[in-house]
Amino acid sequence: MSKYFLLAFLFVGCCALNDRPIVGILFQEVDDEVKEYGESYLMSAYVTWVEESGGRVVPIKVGEDEAYYKDLFDKINGVLLPGGAVRIDNSAYEVAAEYLYKYAIKANDNGDYFPIWGTCLGMEELTFLTAKKDIMTQCSSENITVPLNFVRDFKESKLYKNAPEDAIRILKNEHVTSNFHTNCITPKVHENNYKLSNFYKILSTNIDRHGIEFVSSMEAYDYPIYGLQFHPEKNNFMFSTNKNIPHTYHAIRISQYFSNFFINETRKNNHKFPTIKEEAAALINNLRTIMLPPPAMHEDYFLPINKKSATETKSSFNDQFSLGTKKESLVSIAGAKSVAIWMGIAISCIVVIVLVLKIKTSHGKNTSEYVKLKSDETFLFGSNEQRSSLA
Repeated sequence: MSKYFLLAFLFVGCCALNDRPIVGILFQEVDDEVKEYGESYLMSAYVTWVEESGGRVVPIKVGEDEAYYKDLFDKINGVLLPGGAVRIDNSAYEVAAEYLYKYAIKANDNGDYFPIWGTCLGMEELTFLTAKKDIMTQCSSENITVPLNFVRDFKESKLYKNAPEDAIRILKNEHVTSNFHTNCITPKVHENNYKLSNFYKILSTNIDRHGIEFVSSMEAYDYPIYGLQFHPEKNNFMFSTNKNIPHTYHAIRISQYFSNFFINETRKNNHKFPTIKEEAAALINNLRTIMLPPPAMHEDYFLPINKKSATETKSSFNDQFSLGTKKESLVSIAGAKSVAIWMGIAISCIVVIVLVLKIKTSHGKNTSEYVKLKSDETFLFGSNEQRSSLA
């Protein structure tokens, strides 16, 4: 009897869920709304959405080298790819997501259960990483709330099979899903893309303002990877004065359901930091938020971007620079500056030649005329100090 008790004890011990899960949430390059505050940002609503279900959060920086992402991946229990406005290709957000996606696939293939959650842009990024190309369709679903149209066998999915009946009823019949996207994946595009249709199962769809059907929730067949085109975190934590976000009891209930589901998924691996001290130092609680004024009315975290790593980091799938456009901009600025300097030198040389010729041709003229010439030169070309500042 004691032998069986010991075996049972060992089984429970080795398979116990992690009660201190840490989620890495990816930052992204700033957009126009917040560019005055920093180089990369994360809306705090994603953090509180994770924390409300017992998770903790570590920020994942963009623009770092691969070693940074691999090291952090081994210490966290899940990844959240948030919504936003950056490109799903050729951005620092894409490069970082690509590394994390690659590590998650490999880990799960090796029996190490590691979940990824994508919200809005995050879901779109997941389709890009799987399909290896941008297959987005333009749609009009900005600032609308809609009930979900579930597919026939949605209850067989990991995401919905254990959902309470009242939660399913709310999702089916009430306007509790906040949509803020102008791009989407259509079921037809999903079906016609072999890589995508064999990797992800569509769980629900919706219709945009112009009658375009789009995928609103999906999950991978063989991996704990999930995508929502809508924003569950906004229901609980976003109170913008110019956005259509539901804050009813039922809307909060739905937000909480998705949060609980994802955090429970992150409890299924035992990745951890080597020491409590290192863990504490890595948590996002060490950062301060900035409250954006109305109509935004939300708090954001901001971090600098490692410029050197960002311009040198290459995409592991398409072998191109992650910040190619930014690098080209820097080169263009440097080139323009060089041209300005050489133009200044050329102008100075012309002035000297003109002066010499004038002096030779007006040898007999008085000094006042020479002074007038210098005055004209300053009027036409600016002073030496002015030319230097232009260069």
